[in-house]
Amino acid sequence: MSTLAGARNVVVRDSTFNDLSTNIHHHIHMIAMDDFELLDKKLPRAHRAHYNANSPAQRNACLENTREAVLAQLVTWAGDHMSNKIYWLSGMAGTGKTTIAYSFCEILSSKRMLGANFFCTRLEAESSNVVHIFPTIAHQLARRFPAVSSALVATIRDDPDVGYKIVQQNFKDLIVQPLRAAAADFEGTSFVVVIDALDECTSQSQVADLLLAIARHASSLPLKFFVTSRPEKDIRKTFKRRGFGNFDNFILHDVEKDVVSSDIELYTRYRLTDIADGRSDLMDDDEWPPESQVKALVTLSGSLFIYAATACSHIAAGVDLRARLTMITDTSSGTTTDGTISLDALYSSILAAAYKNANQMEKEEIQKVLYAVIHALDPLSINSLSHLLRMTTGQIQSALSCLHSLIHVPRSKDLNNPITTFHSSFPDFVNDHSRSGDYHLDPTTSHQLLSLDCLELMEGSFQSKEIVSYLTERNQIDIPQSLSYAATFWVSHLASSQEKDDKTPVFYILSYKFFQTRASQWIDCSSIIGQVERTVNDLRTVEKWAESQPVLNDWARDVRRFMTENMEFIRSQSLEGYSAPFIWLPEKSYMKQKYESGRPSPWKLILGQRHTWDACEAILTGHSAPVVSVAYSPDGKHIVSGARDNIIRLWNAATGEPEAELTGHSSWVTSVAFSPDGAHIASASGDKTICSWNPETGEFESQLKVHPTFVRSVAFSSDGRHGVSGLNENSICIWNTVTAESEVELKGHSNWVESVAFSPNGKYIVSGSHDHTVRVWNSVTGYPEANLKGHSNWVVSVAFSHDGNYIVSGSSDNTIRIWNTTTWETEAELKGHSNGVNSVAYSSDGRHIVSASDDSTVCLWNACTGELEATLRGHASWVASAVFSPNGAHVASTSGDKTVRIWNAMPEESDIILKGHSTYVRSVAFSLNGTYIVSGSDDCKIYIWNIASGSPEAQLIGHSSSVVTVAFSPDGTHIISGSSDNIVCIWNVATRKAVMELYGHLNYVRAIACSPDGKLVASGSHDNTIRVWDAEKGTLIAVLTGHSAAVTGLAFSSDGGLFVSASDDGTLCIWDLATRQPKKRLRGHQSSVNSVAYSSDGLYIISGSSDSTICIWSVETGKPKLKLKGNSGWVNTVAFSPDGRLVVYASGSKQISICDAKTGEHMAELKGHSEAVTSINFSPNGKHLVSASSDKTIRIWDMLTCETTMELKGHLNWVASVAFSPDGSHVVSGCHDHTVRVWDVITGVCEVEFKDHSGQVYAAAYFPDGQHVISGSDDRMVRKWNIVTGECMTFAENYLLPNGTNVHHRPSGDFYLSPPVLFPPDQLSLDVTGEWINHIKSTKKCWIPPLFRQPSAIAYHTSMICLGYETGEVIALQLNHKG
Repeated sequence: MSTLAGARNVVVRDSTFNDLSTNIHHHIHMIAMDDFELLDKKLPRAHRAHYNANSPAQRNACLENTREAVLAQLVTWAGDHMSNKIYWLSGMAGTGKTTIAYSFCEILSSKRMLGANFFCTRLEAESSNVVHIFPTIAHQLARRFPAVSSALVATIRDDPDVGYKIVQQNFKDLIVQPLRAAAADFEGTSFVVVIDALDECTSQSQVADLLLAIARHASSLPLKFFVTSRPEKDIRKTFKRRGFGNFDNFILHDVEKDVVSSDIELYTRYRLTDIADGRSDLMDDDEWPPESQVKALVTLSGSLFIYAATACSHIAAGVDLRARLTMITDTSSGTTTDGTISLDALYSSILAAAYKNANQMEKEEIQKVLYAVIHALDPLSINSLSHLLRMTTGQIQSALSCLHSLIHVPRSKDLNNPITTFHSSFPDFVNDHSRSGDYHLDPTTSHQLLSLDCLELMEGSFQSKEIVSYLTERNQIDIPQSLSYAATFWVSHLASSQEKDDKTPVFYILSYKFFQTRASQWIDCSSIIGQVERTVNDLRTVEKWAESQPVLNDWARDVRRFMTENMEFIRSQSLEGYSAPFIWLPEKSYMKQKYESGRPSPWKLILGQRHTWDACEAILTGHSAPVVSVAYSPDGKHIVSGARDNIIRLWNAATGEPEAELTGHSSWVTSVAFSPDGAHIASASGDKTICSWNPETGEFESQLKVHPTFVRSVAFSSDGRHGVSGLNENSICIWNTVTAESEVELKGHSNWVESVAFSPNGKYIVSGSHDHTVRVWNSVTGYPEANLKGHSNWVVSVAFSHDGNYIVSGSSDNTIRIWNTTTWETEAELKGHSNGVNSVAYSSDGRHIVSASDDSTVCLWNACTGELEATLRGHASWVASAVFSPNGAHVASTSGDKTVRIWNAMPEESDIILKGHSTYVRSVAFSLNGTYIVSGSDDCKIYIWNIASGSPEAQLIGHSSSVVTVAFSPDGTHIISGSSDNIVCIWNVATRKAVMELYGHLNYVRAIACSPDGKLVASGSHDNTIRVWDAEKGTLIAVLTGHSAAVTGLAFSSDGGLFVSASDDGTLCIWDLATRQPKKRLRGHQSSVNSVAYSSDGLYIISGSSDSTICIWSVETGKPKLKLKGNSGWVNTVAFSPDGRLVVYASGSKQISICDAKTGEHMAELKGHSEAVTSINFSPNGKHLVSASSDKTIRIWDMLTCETTMELKGHLNWVASVAFSPDGSHVVSGCHDHTVRVWDVITGVCEVEFKDHSGQVYAAAYFPDGQHVISGSDDRMVRKWNIVTGECMTFAENYLLPNGTNVHHRPSGDFYLSPPVLFPPDQLSLDVTGEWINHIKSTKKCWIPPLFRQPSAIAYHTSMICLGYETGEVIALQLNHKG
């Protein structure tokens, strides 16, 4: 009892209140109605699970003065603050658990101690669904407690789908967190949550999850939990589970027989006396009920209240009460340990009486109704049964007329109320042939018949125009209950049946016909009644059930794939009224073949129609960074993934739905693994920790900090007692999973340990390392057992076969090796991947291996023969991890494309779809006449697609890197493609050959020079070429080749007729611009020539080399006139003074040397830079020198004083090039920080900064007009800048097509056409959400499935749209205005 019970005007924390009821009353009036509506709408509740609700279960309280001892003990437990938080009342069927729970709720309610309650019953689907329990309890708590309501409403507003998560997450989000937020309101109080009949829930695994969730948090909550159930094995096992915690247990069937018998006798006398009231033949009978027969009835009941209750009900239904009482008490019976024989005899006698006077037809009707009532998965009304069984309501009432003691039959005026059994012991009886004998209702046969009944009902219903209109309008209210039942449960009935020779052919025929004619209407109906997810899950069972019938199996698979791909549409739209989902289906899809033609559509998929479903069955999205690790739970029901977004996600393996998000790591998650019992998840991270998580609750459990280094991998031993992890410090750590402490460190690798695994017997550990080896260790002693060598690159993944006889390893050398663990020799080398192998794993039977690779594929191999069995394509980036499901039927993979994919591990040949492109489509374009499409991809290929045939007509190969843009010429005779190889190709469509390649530089631009008249620009590159450009137009004039290595320096003669180039090939070359041919080649340096310059009179050339020499050459003779030795190291830069009297150079040292140009005499040194000088240049009047340095500064020197007059700072990296403006007032600089800057030499201020280069700038110079500068970069671009306007021109090659169109080369392989191609106005547009294709002038629009919503390339042409994808697919749709 609360210490405040009965108190008035109590002040707590500055608040005054009268009593709890006043507080609740205030709460109800203070909270806005929209909050209540939110709770009602967002919490999936069981509306009739409250203990006193009008439920088919027909619950009642204990008769007064019965069960007093049990109830007294429960009340004491509820009020004792020191008692355990969990109380489990267990007992056999019929011992009165629900009646006790009902009475306990009444007592708690009267004492204001009832927090919430949920009474489970198999008679009602929503009340037998574990998923509804916690949301229902949360709703009740919120209705009662203001603070809980506020916290819960806030949670729902933050996550509207919070009520639909897994059981453990539900408890945490809906109960634990709101109660903690409202903790202050519960101080000093005691409230109880009652959950009755957990054994009647449909999923016992979820019951275990529920109990474990309660056990984990109960001690920290202001609630106690009272649960009842039969002592089923799974429930007992859960309560006994290690770490479950303390709880009270009362075993009802172990109560002293005298106590139970006394209560049953009291109940029996009361019921028999009550039955006699109003019966004229017994009103004055003092001997009713007969004492001896009461005693006999109590004896027969044993410890089962349900026996007494059923017997009394049967007596009450009779005309001659004495005769019925005598019939029951004279029934011979024995005794059993579970007390069922007497109950069986009672049930048998009641059924015998029902069949006794019935003719054969009536007996068949009784049996038919019974199998439906007993085995219905949700209680059905008389009206619904009438429709389902094709019987009249009168026939059903007649069939049940003698069974009212066993079955609750609604009155004639309540024909829509459900028919239910009074107690679950009766279904248990008729389902068990050893107990029921001739009255046995075979569950297999019953479920199969019900499945057929459902199919036949739907077949008839879907022919009704009225029903079809309900489906089209999505009218849930008017969908008959019988149709709703049939649509929901026909597959479930099938799942509960097994093959029978006399039924299977009929079922196959009906099922096949149903799929062919009614599948779309069934899907609509399932959607309207909210059963889409259930339907998808159940279809998997149909596939398994029909394995021996390929066509039916394929139909079930096809419908399931159709639903999963279009689930978003199915939830909100009717298939009866819209055709969009069918447009996108594969050609061989049964759903497309049978249902699309009946739904005329204005939209047509004209290109990229899939031939059949591919092997990928689901794409799981949610991670925001590359997903690098994946694992299945041991039961195959869950998938865990770890990603570089620092998050671990838990997924439902069957539906692909997210179940939980585990957060806590502060860096990349590198590896995840389930413990062998599925009770824990281990994760390794770059934050130097290994964490353990509870997959049932999603909560963090413990952390192991194994070493101050990056943890790369994690794995469990087969017994779950130990874990092993690979570290960046070249070592391996073995740790105890119970204590979370490190036990052994294994050392021997000479580089990172990328992957580790235990052998199945736990005796060995295998590791793969960046040192190219696979090592095997003794897990007990820590000593190495074997060092396996063979890979030529990093070993990234290792795994044992499940028998421990083999090890498989995957390497960055693109291969997979299988090793024999007896001989330690290579058994096989598997080759097939075109890039590094990131992951390998065995199937559970050891017959297959799966591998994941940087080549974006998942491969399936035969482990015995080494043959490649299948290549799974679909990921848009490198595949990091791949594993088999425990049953080997599926593979889960993760990728740099941020997704997890689930694949069919046994794909048929038709499942492996061959697209045109194999990866990312970068560009698509229509021809002007709309008959062709061209596409370019990261696979370096170009495809020409014929729209009429819907297939690729040609493949153009020539680029060495990604094709980033494509286009047709206006006349359609040519295709232009641009690539990241910096080449623009022009292709002849007819010949499929490249007629021209437009190059920019193929490597970085090292040198730049302008002609004296400003009309030409020359650029030298590491591609060994010199390009001469029109300075005004930016177009290419000539490509000069001759050097065998990078061109490092360029300079024009003063008259502009010649220019000289320097190269890493050790030579200089003088070029004649008129002929574009080399005039002289200057040889003399022994190493790379780094810098070159002309004298002002054009007679001499100076060069500096890595051989530490400076040469002054005669232009006329091509011979060295003077050779100087530099100070030390390479000579980086050289220059003539304007008057030709001085030469300056800078070598590897930090100073600049000044020499006499005629004699070579050393005259002075300029010192000031703190690092190497990279570039020097004289002012036009020769009075100043500018220098650049790797110290990030620029210095201006006075040539008379040899002192620095100005230091220019601002660049963030090496300054590679400097030059004066023609008037000497400014300096231009090019820097490795990607910028070009213009400086005022008087103020030292940077006046302009150009940032268009995407790479380091190596060369910069002024144009003769002083208004422009030119620059070259390692982004391979030559750019011209207008200093005043900032306008930038990129120099590029161009080509004139025969039709007069100019193709202009742009940076990074891009291009543009002039004049541009003028297409007709677009009529279509893609919705901003990516969900719809819209027509701009009408309401016609086409829905896009999620799979096709993120195109990487888009093109339009009047009423057509083309979409390219990261997967390599190219599709096109057309709108037919007449459609």
